[in-house]
Amino acid sequence: MVEVGYSEKSNVATLTRTQGWQDLVNRHISDEKLAKAHGELLDQTEVNYFVFPSKMEDDEIIEHVRQAGFETIVVRKSMQGKLAFYSIINVQARKSALDMGYKLKDRYAAEKHMNMNVEVEALPVIKALTERLNAIYSGDGVPGDGIESGIVGDKAQDKE
Repeated sequence: MVEVGYSEKSNVATLTRTQGWQDLVNRHISDEKLAKAHGELLDQTEVNYFVFPSKMEDDEIIEHVRQAGFETIVVRKSMQGKLAFYSIINVQARKSALDMGYKLKDRYAAEKHMNMNVEVEALPVIKALTERLNAIYSGDGVPGDGIESGIVGDKAQDKE
């Protein structure tokens, strides 16, 4: 921002709402490029695997993976046994992409806020303590209580 004439104290939030900023963003991040990247994020997958006993036949392993709802990519031997690799949707990436998409399309319902002021009657003892504390801190004190000076503790002096 400083390189193009803005001061270091410029408000970034204000700057990003300007037409110039929007033009700059649109020039460097086209709608097509954004849609392509968003689609890739939405369809993002990751590889996971199941471990099977070494003696189990590959065809049997592939059938178990299919019954679990996945398509086997490959079965490999390892020190753990046989590993059956499969692809699954990257749930975090999909969640992020959906959230981003709904925000971009302004599809989220507006947030609703409610402020309420409720008067609650305080207990008499709370009222009395509040009045005494207010009197103490205002310097008025309560005659005869030893704290009309507004000083609490060992330094309190009774002015009667």
